Amino acid sequence: MAWNDEGNGKDPWKRGGDKPNDLDQIVQDWQRRFGSILGGGRGGRGGGSGGIVLGVMLLIAWGLTGFYRVDEAERGVVQRFGAYTESTMPGLHWHLPFPIEVVDIVNTIAISNYAYRTEMLTADEQYVFIDMVVQYRRADPVKYSFEVEDPDTTLQDVTESALREVVGTSTIESLITGRRDEIASRTKDVLQETIDGYGKGAGITITSISLETVNYPQAVQAAVDDAQKARNDSERYQLEADAYANEVIPKASGDSERVLEDARAYKDRVIADADGEASRFLALLTEYKKHLA
Repeated sequence: MAWNDEGNGKDPWKRGGDKPNDLDQIVQDWQRRFGSILGGGRGGRGGGSGGIVLGVMLLIAWGLTGFYRVDEAERGVVQRFGAYTESTMPGLHWHLPFPIEVVDIVNTIAISNYAYRTEMLTADEQYVFIDMVVQYRRADPVKYSFEVEDPDTTLQDVTESALREVVGTSTIESLITGRRDEIASRTKDVLQETIDGYGKGAGITITSISLETVNYPQAVQAAVDDAQKARNDSERYQLEADAYANEVIPKASGDSERVLEDARAYKDRVIADADGEASRFLALLTEYKKHLA
């Protein structure tokens, strides 16, 4: 007897003595059940309750999307229909889900940087190639989110303007010698002032600017080398002069003090001798007067 014969009691499609249902019938039964849950089945009461359940589940799921976490180095900027509402501190928070409210998470501690390369003329009309790195952080999350559209890109765009203002008033000699740190500092100040001038400020703080390389055309190589050699010679001569002064001045001071001491001693000796001679003369005068009397 086959395993699915009615007499062996092992027919997997048999239910409660009914005739066996084929696979299509089972699939249709399950489709009707899912349809009733989703509100698509027949029967007003069953379909309505299923739709309410689904709506409540969707509402709960939508509400859960409003939870967000702010890390210790971050601040949350809540916007309601695009307008600023509040700032949130580190921790777990909830906001009205999208599209009513959205939250921008801004890291206010992390240092970001970007490399910048450009070519420009110096104050003495020399052509230079400059590579530098700008480091900054998003210090004010509200201004960063609202005052300037795409502040990171804006910062990079105004970098050349700030650098050109500084390099355009500097000579090539100052750019390649000891004043390079001053050039970087001035560029940082000008860049910060420029980015703060956008609206109420872009919420960005420039932490540092470093000039990586400053190259110049080979045509000015000899002049630059001569200028550097002259600067080195000047520094060496200054050091030698300082060393000579440090040696001569103390010796001259000692000699002058010794001469003054000798002069004081001579003065005291002469005065003492004169006092002695005067006393002896007075003594003789007294005796002479006695003799005459």
